Amino acid sequence: MNNDLYNKLLEAYTVEKLNQVTAKIIESYRNKYYGRLEKLVKSISHICDFKDSKINKYFSRLVLMYHPDKINYYKNRLNDYQKTGDNSILTELSHILIILDLIDIKPSDFKINDSNIMDGFEMEFGFDDNDLEDIHHWSVYDPEENMSFDKTNSFASDFINLLKIKEFGQTDRHIPEYELQNLTGPVDLSKMQMNDLNGIELCINLKSLDLSDNQIADITSLGYLSALKELDLSHNAIDDISALAGLYNLETLDLAFNNIDDISSLYDLAGLTYVNLVGNPVPTKQLLRIQSADRIVVC
Repeated sequence: MNNDLYNKLLEAYTVEKLNQVTAKIIESYRNKYYGRLEKLVKSISHICDFKDSKINKYFSRLVLMYHPDKINYYKNRLNDYQKTGDNSILTELSHILIILDLIDIKPSDFKINDSNIMDGFEMEFGFDDNDLEDIHHWSVYDPEENMSFDKTNSFASDFINLLKIKEFGQTDRHIPEYELQNLTGPVDLSKMQMNDLNGIELCINLKSLDLSDNQIADITSLGYLSALKELDLSHNAIDDISALAGLYNLETLDLAFNNIDDISSLYDLAGLTYVNLVGNPVPTKQLLRIQSADRIVVC
């Protein structure tokens, strides 16, 4: 048995340290220090499988991994090691040691309570400017990066035409209504300069949808997609989410960096386990209302 590594992990997996790690991850995302998040992901990618290369997916995964609510899971895994002596368990959990080293948490930083995750973040990561220059891909947010169509074609800015471009490379292809109704996803139309959801109301069986990094303001049509379980609307121009009130199958919802100041439409969505509200002027009273024991709310 590797008692040395076991003791290090036992010391690392505490509510206080998970709280600190989560706070710094949220701070970086809130301030759009994307290079820092990518460095964290790259540093543990040999242990943890990050299949998606998008920064908002990185952020969600990191928060879900290190949120203090995960403490019981990690403690149980360490108990499993004690019972079985299986060293692969310690390898599986060792990523936190790399993360703690990278963000350079000092002992004095642990004097913090859970509410600090939602308060201001003034602590900095242990990176210098040279580190960030080496990670240029996410260091500057560019919503028009990697566009897959001619930006001069204004007719192609709605959902149905962009879906055609993504799937078939052109807009002349007709998609029968029944094909849209049978579409379950995942559908990823992020970074497509979309500003109109025309046609999306037909996708009534869609379960996973990514519309992040677009120019969407009106999401009324999403109210028809009652089968949705995963929805990413981050980095848009949305200020009204009342259309989401009836999407009772939603489990994960990303609304980061919009202009949303009323989330009452989410109160009755009991299935939500993760909500990202970073960069929105949501009243504290509503944030407290939406929180629950089995839901992670990032703001």
